Amino acid sequence: MQLQAGETPTAARERLKARNLLEFLFDSARFVADGDQEAAPDLPMRPNVDIIVIISWDSLVGKLNDPGLTSHNHLVSAGYARRLACSSNIIPAVLGTESLPLDLGRTQRFFNRAQRRAMMLRDRGCINPGCSIAGHRCEANHIKRWYLGGETNLANSALRCPVCHDSFHAGHFKIVVVNSIRYVLQNKALDPEQRLRRNWIFHPSAKAIG
Repeated sequence: MQLQAGETPTAARERLKARNLLEFLFDSARFVADGDQEAAPDLPMRPNVDIIVIISWDSLVGKLNDPGLTSHNHLVSAGYARRLACSSNIIPAVLGTESLPLDLGRTQRFFNRAQRRAMMLRDRGCINPGCSIAGHRCEANHIKRWYLGGETNLANSALRCPVCHDSFHAGHFKIVVVNSIRYVLQNKALDPEQRLRRNWIFHPSAKAIG
């Protein structure tokens, strides 16, 4: 259990308990809404709901921060659109100059059942050190982001829970692969030593390197 700045062990346990409850509620809502009969303890979560977002290429790759527009005429931030593009069954209608369509989505960006099972066996749970979210509650994500050219294969994959996935996109930690093992490099505020670490909850014998 990793303590946050100024946090007591008791407060940390309560925070994790509340987080686990929230994840359970999200799991239940997703199962009912999506009819996901594939949900099982031995598989990470499937992609989320289908949604179409119209957004410029420059905003999708982070050069601009102009919002996207959903098929229901709702504005979404560029950051949220990027988040959806790698974890949800989003169809990005990417526009170039003069509003010409450049990309209407690539279904191969999602990991298949066999790949997700292999990730479950390899990572066991969220790869972020100290996170206790089990693998079946994690998302199968790209390390190099799909919209930046990342391939949908095991070498470019890692399990992250939804909260740590948001943290990764916010730049709070980096993922480094060493000998096919996923390590996390936290920011200096959390890890002044700047060492590569595995999640000791799921890999208790793993040692930090660097």
